[in-house]
Amino acid sequence: MNVAVAGLGFMGATHLKAWRQIPAARLVAVQSSDEAKLAGDLTSISGNLGSGGEKMDFSGIRKYGAVGALLQDPDIDAIDLCVPTDQHAPLAIAALRAGKHVFLEKPMALDPSGADAVRRAAEESGRVLMVGHVLRFSPAYRRASKGLG
Repeated sequence: MNVAVAGLGFMGATHLKAWRQIPAARLVAVQSSDEAKLAGDLTSISGNLGSGGEKMDFSGIRKYGAVGALLQDPDIDAIDLCVPTDQHAPLAIAALRAGKHVFLEKPMALDPSGADAVRRAAEESGRVLMVGHVLRFSPAYRRASKGLG
């Protein structure tokens, strides 16, 4: 599967590291409005998971300054959206309508109507939508949820 990561902040950098661990996925494109990040310099990034940014080799992959151009790339099967929260719903809907599978950072949207619109776009497109609510996979959260019925 050919994957693109949109947004090269802390979450985007974290997701890039994860995509490198998935043999069936091939990173084919990245998107950022920051030229230094598009050049692979993610050293300015810091976050709350104990790891900072690093320099990454983006040679051989496409680099986009705008999401719209990324969505039109026919070689991209799936887009990992790591953009600011207010862009989650509109960009997820646009990506789904462009025929892309979408991994969407949480939250889906800023309000329930936005989340419903994303869900509807996924259903209409026939593409996979996954929201990064990853704690549900953590053993401690799984145990806790069993008691919540």
